[in-house]
Amino acid sequence: MKIVSITLFLFLAFSNLYAQTYKLKINPKNATTSQDITSFSYREVNQAIDTKVLNNEIIATKGNHIYILTADNYLPYLLKINLVSDTLIVIKITPEVNLLEEVSITSSNRIKESRFQTGHQRISQNEIFKIPAIFGDKDIVRAMQLLSGITSSSEGSADLNIRGGSADQNLLLLDGIPLYSNSHLLGLVSVFNPSLIAFTDVYKSGFPSRYGGRTAGIVDVTTLSGNSNTFYGNGSFGIISASGFLNLPIVKNKSSLIVAGRRSVFDLLKRLADNTGENYSYADFYSKYNHQINDHWKFQFSGFTDLDKNSFVRKSDISQDLYNKSSLKKTQLHFLGQLDYSGSGFENKIQLYYNKYKLNINEDDYLRAPDYIVSVANSNITDLGTNWTGHIILNKKQKLELGAQAILHQFSPSKVTLETPFGNSDRQVLPQKQAFETNFFAEHKFDIQANIHLRIGGRLSAYNSAKKTFFYAEPRFAFSYGIGDLNLKSSFTKAYQPVQTLINNGLGLPVDIMVTSDNFIKPQYSTQYALGLEKPILIMNTKLLFSLEGYYKLHNNIITYKDGFDSRSFTIGSILSVNNWQDGIAVGSGKSRGVEVQLENKEGRLHGWINYTWAKTQHRFNDLDNGEYFFPKQDRRHVFNLFQHGKISKKWSASVVFNYASGQAITMPIFTTTSQLVGLPGQSGSYIPGNFLIYEQGKRGGARMKDFHKLDISFTREVNLFETKGQLELGLYNIYNRRNSYFYTLGYKTVENVKVPIVQSVSLLPIIPFVTIRTNF
Repeated sequence: MKIVSITLFLFLAFSNLYAQTYKLKINPKNATTSQDITSFSYREVNQAIDTKVLNNEIIATKGNHIYILTADNYLPYLLKINLVSDTLIVIKITPEVNLLEEVSITSSNRIKESRFQTGHQRISQNEIFKIPAIFGDKDIVRAMQLLSGITSSSEGSADLNIRGGSADQNLLLLDGIPLYSNSHLLGLVSVFNPSLIAFTDVYKSGFPSRYGGRTAGIVDVTTLSGNSNTFYGNGSFGIISASGFLNLPIVKNKSSLIVAGRRSVFDLLKRLADNTGENYSYADFYSKYNHQINDHWKFQFSGFTDLDKNSFVRKSDISQDLYNKSSLKKTQLHFLGQLDYSGSGFENKIQLYYNKYKLNINEDDYLRAPDYIVSVANSNITDLGTNWTGHIILNKKQKLELGAQAILHQFSPSKVTLETPFGNSDRQVLPQKQAFETNFFAEHKFDIQANIHLRIGGRLSAYNSAKKTFFYAEPRFAFSYGIGDLNLKSSFTKAYQPVQTLINNGLGLPVDIMVTSDNFIKPQYSTQYALGLEKPILIMNTKLLFSLEGYYKLHNNIITYKDGFDSRSFTIGSILSVNNWQDGIAVGSGKSRGVEVQLENKEGRLHGWINYTWAKTQHRFNDLDNGEYFFPKQDRRHVFNLFQHGKISKKWSASVVFNYASGQAITMPIFTTTSQLVGLPGQSGSYIPGNFLIYEQGKRGGARMKDFHKLDISFTREVNLFETKGQLELGLYNIYNRRNSYFYTLGYKTVENVKVPIVQSVSLLPIIPFVTIRTNF
C-alpha cells in the first residue's frame, strides 16, 4: 500500500500548465417546444467526468472540441466546435420519447436501469480510454475486469469469468448480434475496437427478458451511431497495434458512414528480424451505414470481421531442415441490417443478420521426412438470424417490451484431414448438425410509485437439433424500493444455454470447441437469486456511491473433458470419432455464491471506483473425483480492485489501477514414483522401461496458485499533432515487477544423483513500459 500512497501523492502533486482560454456560452432549447433548458451538464469526448454548467458558460482552451451535453429527460447531444474566440451557440435537444437524430449515444433509457436492478453496470468509451492497459492498447474487457464479481482466467487474458461462470457462458453482443469469440492474440486483446464503442452494458444478474442463450453474464456493446453533419475521426499507434476511425457524412441530415480498423504491428517488425519461432498477428474491421428515411424511420447496415493467425516454425540447429510447423487461424464474419421506427409512445426494431465463425488448425510433421504428415482440422459455425423488438409506453408509469427471435445454426465442429505421401483421408470427429432456435419474450415495467419499481417478464424458447426438440421457460423478475436516498433491489433470473463450449485446460493449442445440445447433451441452465442496496454517502466532502450486493447461483448440465482428454482428442491427433465422441465428455452441475462491495466517485477531482468481492464456486461431475464437489479454475475467494483517474492540470491527467486476487484452484500431484516401480497392466512381473517420474494427481482443485497482485499507472498529455488535438500516453504495467503465475509446470532436479520433483511457477508479464499516440480530428 506504500507504493499506492506514493503514486497517488505524485498523481496530485503536478503543477498546473496554462493555455489560452475562451468562453463558450450555450443556450439549449427543447427541440419540440423551443423552451429553454435551464440545467444541463457536459463532458468532453475522451474525458470521464461530467461537469455541471454554471451560467450556461464553459471555459475552454482554443481549438477543436467535441462535447456530449446531457440534461434530465433529454437525449445526449453531440456538439463539435472550433473555438477561436468567445462564442454564443443555440442548440436544440431532443426529449427522451422522440427519435435520436445527431447524437453519438443512441439512447439514455438504460442508464437508469442500474439504479433499479441488481448486477448491472454501464461503461462508457471515456472510461475505457482512462484505464491503463497492457502495451497501452485500450480495451473494454480490461475495464470490465475491474468491476466487482468479474475476473479473468489468467493474467492478461481477455476473457471474463462472471460470478463463477466460465467465459463461454457469457452472451457477447455487438449491436445486439451475438459473437462466438471476443479475443485476439490467443486471448490477450479483445475484438472490440474502443474507438467504435459508445457504451457497454454489463449484466451479472437480473437479466432483462430480451437477453437469452447464455447463463453467466451479458456483455452488450453498443457502437456509435454516426453523425451526418460533421466529419471527424481519430487514430492511434502503440507497441502492438495501430488503429483508425472515421465518421463520414454522406447526405446532410440524412446519412453517414462509420469505418474503423485495427492491425497488429509487432508481427511485422518481428518478421523483418527473424521469421522463425512463433508469429502472431491479428486484425479487425468494422463499418456502419446509417440513413434517416424520415422523421420516424431509420435504416442501418453494418459489417464486422476479424482475423487471427498464430504460427510456429521450428528448424534444425545445424541445417535449415524443418522439424515441424503448426498454425492456428481464426476468423469471424458478421453482417447486420436493421430497421428502426420511433413514434409517440412506440418504438420498433427489426434485425436480420448473418454470422460465421471459422477455426483452422494445421500441423506439419517433418521429423519422418519424406514420409511427413500434414494434419488439418476445421471447426465452423454459421448463423442466420432475425430479431424483432417493440417498446410500448402504456402510460407514464408502465412500459411494455415484446420481442421474437429466430436463428438457424449450422455446426461443423471438428473435421480432420490427414495428408501423407500415400494419399489423403478425412475424418469427422464431431457430427455435423443443424439446429433451429426460436424465442419469444415479454417484459412489463411498472413504476408503482416514484420510489417503487417492478419489472416482471420471461422467455419461451424452443431448440431443435438432431431430431430432438427442447422447450424451456425462463422467468425473470426485478424489484427495487427507495427509502430516501437508499435504494434496495432484488432479482430472480433463470437462463438456458443450448450451445456449449468445451474449454481446453489440457495439452495443445488453446482451442475451444463449440457443440450443440442433442440426445446426449441437454441445454445447460442456471438459476440466480440476487439482493442488493445502493446509497450515496459523503466522505471527506466527496460524494461517493456505495453499493452492496449478494447472490446465489446454481448451474446445471455443464460440460467438460473427462480425465485423459483435451482439445487434441477432437482435432489434431484425434483419438475419438463421430461414433464415440461422447466418451470424452463429462456432464455435471455447480453452485456459486458471493458478496460484492463497491465505492464509486463520479464527482470532484478524481473519478473511479474501489471494490471488493468474496466469492465461492464449486462443481461436481459424476465421472470425475467420485462425484465429489471440487473448486474449478474460475474460483477466486478474494478480489480487490482500485481504479482512479483525474486531471492534474489543463493538459495532464493520470490513471492508477491496482489489482489483488487470491490464488486460483489447481490440481497438484500428491506423490511421485519412478517408472521402474510401475507394473504394466495385465503383465505380471513386467514394468514400464526407463527411469522417469510418474505423478499421482491429488484432489481436483485441491491446491492454490500464489496470490495475484500488480499496480499499473499511466500519464496522458494533451498535445497538438499536425494541427489536430491528440494525446500522448506514457505508462507502466506491473510497476513493481510482480512475477505473477501464468501457469505451473512439473519437473525435477537432480540432487546427488537422485531425481527430486519440483513445481515451478511460470510468469509471462513482467514490468512493461508502454507509449501510445492518439489523434482526434
